[in-house]
Amino acid sequence: MNKCDAIIENLISEKKSVNSRDFFDFLTGFPVMSYFLELSLAEKNIFQREGKRIAMLAFDLNGMKSYNGKYGIDEGNNLLIAFAEILKGHFGEKSCSRFGEDHFYAFADADGIQDELEELFEELKHANNDRSLPVRVGIYVNKGDNITPGMACDRAKIACDHERSVYVSKYYYFDEAMQNRIEAKNYILNNIEQAVNERWIIAYYQPIVRAVNGEVCEEEALARWIDPDKGKLEPAKFIPVLEDAKLLYKIDLYMVDRVIEDLKKKRDAGLSLVPVSVNISRYDFEYCDMAAEVIKRLEDACVEPSLLRIEITESVNGMDPKFIKDQIEKFHEAGIQVWMDDFGSGYSSLNVLQDYDFDLIKLDMNFMIGFSEDSKSSLIMKNVVNLAEELGIDILAEGVETEKQLDFLREIGCDKVQGFYYTEPKSLDVVIEKKGILGREDREQSEYYEKISRTSLHDIEINGDFGTEVDEYFTGLSAGILEFLDDKFYVLRANEKYKKVLNDIYGADIRSSKIFIKALSLEEGGGLVLSAKKCIETGNWEISTKVDKDGIIINAYLRHLAHDDITGADALLIVIRAIKTSEDCQSICDNLSLKIERELLARNSSTDDAIIRITKLLNADGEYQINMRRVMQEMGSIIHPDRILIMEKNGLEIGNVFEWCKDGIIPIRKMMQKMSFEKLGNLFTKFMNKNTGVIHIRNLDEARKIDLGSFFFMRKTGLRRMFAIPLHNKDNLLGYLCAINYELNDEMDTFKVLETVSYFISFRMLNSKLMNQLDNMSMKDALTGLYNRHGLDIKLEEYLTKYPDRPYTMLTIDIDDFKFMNDLYGHDIGDETLKHLAMSLKRIFNDNAVIGRNGGDEFIVLIKNKSSSEAKPLIRELSKKDQKFCFDGKEYRFTISIGYASYPEHAANSRTLFRKADTALYSVKLHGKHGCQIYKPEMKEQKRTRLGFTMQDISTNVPGAILVYQADESGKILFANDELIKMCGCNNFDELIHYSNNSFKGIVSEKDSRVVEKGINDQIYSEEKNMYKCFRIKTLDGRELWIYAYARLVDNGYHGKVFYAIFLPKVDYM
Repeated sequence: MNKCDAIIENLISEKKSVNSRDFFDFLTGFPVMSYFLELSLAEKNIFQREGKRIAMLAFDLNGMKSYNGKYGIDEGNNLLIAFAEILKGHFGEKSCSRFGEDHFYAFADADGIQDELEELFEELKHANNDRSLPVRVGIYVNKGDNITPGMACDRAKIACDHERSVYVSKYYYFDEAMQNRIEAKNYILNNIEQAVNERWIIAYYQPIVRAVNGEVCEEEALARWIDPDKGKLEPAKFIPVLEDAKLLYKIDLYMVDRVIEDLKKKRDAGLSLVPVSVNISRYDFEYCDMAAEVIKRLEDACVEPSLLRIEITESVNGMDPKFIKDQIEKFHEAGIQVWMDDFGSGYSSLNVLQDYDFDLIKLDMNFMIGFSEDSKSSLIMKNVVNLAEELGIDILAEGVETEKQLDFLREIGCDKVQGFYYTEPKSLDVVIEKKGILGREDREQSEYYEKISRTSLHDIEINGDFGTEVDEYFTGLSAGILEFLDDKFYVLRANEKYKKVLNDIYGADIRSSKIFIKALSLEEGGGLVLSAKKCIETGNWEISTKVDKDGIIINAYLRHLAHDDITGADALLIVIRAIKTSEDCQSICDNLSLKIERELLARNSSTDDAIIRITKLLNADGEYQINMRRVMQEMGSIIHPDRILIMEKNGLEIGNVFEWCKDGIIPIRKMMQKMSFEKLGNLFTKFMNKNTGVIHIRNLDEARKIDLGSFFFMRKTGLRRMFAIPLHNKDNLLGYLCAINYELNDEMDTFKVLETVSYFISFRMLNSKLMNQLDNMSMKDALTGLYNRHGLDIKLEEYLTKYPDRPYTMLTIDIDDFKFMNDLYGHDIGDETLKHLAMSLKRIFNDNAVIGRNGGDEFIVLIKNKSSSEAKPLIRELSKKDQKFCFDGKEYRFTISIGYASYPEHAANSRTLFRKADTALYSVKLHGKHGCQIYKPEMKEQKRTRLGFTMQDISTNVPGAILVYQADESGKILFANDELIKMCGCNNFDELIHYSNNSFKGIVSEKDSRVVEKGINDQIYSEEKNMYKCFRIKTLDGRELWIYAYARLVDNGYHGKVFYAIFLPKVDYM
């Protein structure tokens, strides 16, 4: 036993002799925190005397709370015990501790700790009978400074919590950046009182522009911290810190005071006032009665409440709903609007809009990042705007930076916009100096424009004023808002259908906020002018009818919305309906009647008999997919819905796996994939019968009362009623069996059929799911999601058996210098590199290829139905593609090498073809890498054996001194073998770096430096590949040696242009 172990053993025996419960954890047997710190201090002192570095490690299991919720506390304890055994095996029982819950600590020798942790990660994957969790590890390495064990634990814990959202096992070193973040955080927390008291925090103002008129209708007040010592602190630096500490109320109430004060200054400066919004954190409501505090400040300052807007983040959804409703009501009673900020930032729920009375929702600026009109974000924004119109809520989009974004937002009917397109936030002095920067809306016109903004252009009800079902068989009307002034029409807003009408009939391209339509105001639109005047007079819907040249009857319905007292203009809602001649309409109705009669005559089956037939189909031999489709068809003939769906749950997602549709109903299966199970489950729960577990939506009126979001969705999609039967395996939910728009007189039969059949469907689904999971696990590479070697063999065999006469091309692909990349940047970056290449392969080849990872950094691609000449453009594109990705804010680049061969051109079977593609790949490797090469008969497969040596083997045993350095002014040394280190009189690489100042120039004699440097520059600029020189180098002990240098200029994927050089002594000068 060595001295270290003896000391530790003495400490342990002392504690055990007193009371083991006071010093050892009851679950793991590890020393408790106080005792562990005592042990680690003793170990640290011994390490320092022996010249070693001690590392403190903090461990946190990712997802322990959810694990306990899923499997129970006892199973959670089993995992903790299993993890403790792993720690004990790597670090020893005396060097580990559990501070509580799943928070473990250990101390160990810092040298080799990364390898130790990688082994630990692998063991943890299979711990507790494979029912395990990943772990985060924070590492603090003591560098001889006076840091106590407790401080070391704190720093290790800070590193451990660096990336809490990562759900893989990883380790993080505590570094200066973390220390700087801690210091910055502490500075903010320690100085917030002084910053408020001494007014270091000031209000900057960014205009909010109304899309209809392009004028500033409101402003947002944004906090800026102008520090006398540190300068301007960006909000991203201090707002999150204060919010996490629940101290943001100190700034929020302070900002209310500043805004009130600044409103008075603006008024005194003669600036037209517009309302100003201030941000309130959810935690502010926990601190005080925010509504009462804000209202009191306004009353004390004699400022109109309507000049203030309150912005609340949607995260209030997690607070007491009644309390938040009361706060919003207080603001409203005082005349203060309340906005929802950052809608869509991660907490969004339609129930927030249903539960709380917001005046405006503010779209999160992330919707504008990477914006394009065909992107998912644009589709989401369209639907949110439509929903806001339906609810009578204003909508504001922030983060607008381009004219294209602004045009799109105007087109979809977004009320208000904000962003750098207009201006960045400005101080009060700048706002006053520039008279508000942009034109400001007259507050007397605000009500007029508010009415225009809040009027919905969707699902407009016009039947009541005409006493007839005008729109019984039509949805999605063409609608817009016109401004009528001096018998002229200006288009202020238009939905997509009305824009098309204006473009097709009048050639008007509606893009800007206000367009004059000349044709509407002249003879052609004379009837419309009369109808406009009449609806202004009566306040009712008025109609104007015309027949165009193609015989289309165009009905224009007009209704008065608002009057502008300042300009005398009137805003009118216009709705357009176009129908053909009465003969055409009658023909359509006749065809519909015949179809309905045919459907009624087809319904002659007995429900009980049908159930028997369905269960026989489910239990029949044959392929699962085919049997399920037959079952769906049989159910459709019995319960007569519009469609039947089987939704299957997969982790956190749910998707439509089977669908049957009635004739004329468009399938929606492709649109219902990878939906959030949480959202769908929450929705279904609202309609669940607690006795039967069945989800039953009876009609639209019921949906409106229970869930407003469901009501709008049902009305938009034509869904009138639905049964959804949960599919279970014991206590596990597999999915739902849904019947949509069944007939009311079939209700009891529908329930009986679905309930009975659901048991059999659950059983078949479970069997199929288990088989698919087993197949997938055995065939897919866990890291990249591509086929593994086994999966590749199967898929290649399937394709070649099915299409033996078709040509195909096989690629073998390697990442250049992958081991070097792993060594230089770590295995995390190596994994990201593999995943990035996998994504590139899938993106380039899509479904036209079988793609797999053969192991390590080698990938195989089989391009279907293409000869080598046909595949060559794709291969060249891949070869030349700039392979780069970002990780943790840094950009990484790499290159690849590709070899390929084609069937039947180069081989008669896949195995021979692979060898030939592999031979071509290694031909690329031997000739500089980063390229592609087709197999040629003169290539010898034995060439691959030349790469059977590691870089270490070659660099150590080659008879010469090797140096690799950057081909730029720095001449930075990247690699040197032992021979070169000795030639320079050094003992190791670190000594060489120190002696040469980490530059090739540092080892060249001053007598030859100018000549050598000129030769290098000439070679770089002329891009000559090879260079021969004879010059002197200087050694560490002051000697000079004549050497021959042979250098080659090469493009490297990581370092750009570099020189690979070999130095040989010039014997005749020795």
